[in-house]
Amino acid sequence: ALYMVAGIDHEHQVIIDAFYKEFPNIVLSGGTTDGEIADGQFHQDSLTVCCFWQSPDIQFTVAGIEKVDNSNIEPQVVESLGNAV
Repeated sequence: ALYMVAGIDHEHQVIIDAFYKEFPNIVLSGGTTDGEIADGQFHQDSLTVCCFWQSPDIQFTVAGIEKVDNSNIEPQVVESLGNAV
């Protein structure tokens, strides 16, 4: 599984497509930022990736809510987490 954060000025879909080309079965999640921290240093306009290795005992999945309705968020969160497990 990969968790990626990227500066806002990147071509994000190009980066995502490159990860899936190299690792077609990877679980990928992340977001955009205005500044990234890697190796204890602050960077801007960078790409930071954390890699987590799966094993028979550890499995990863991604849960998300595409369009949040803030007036009724609790059922959306419960449904999203239910879909992830």
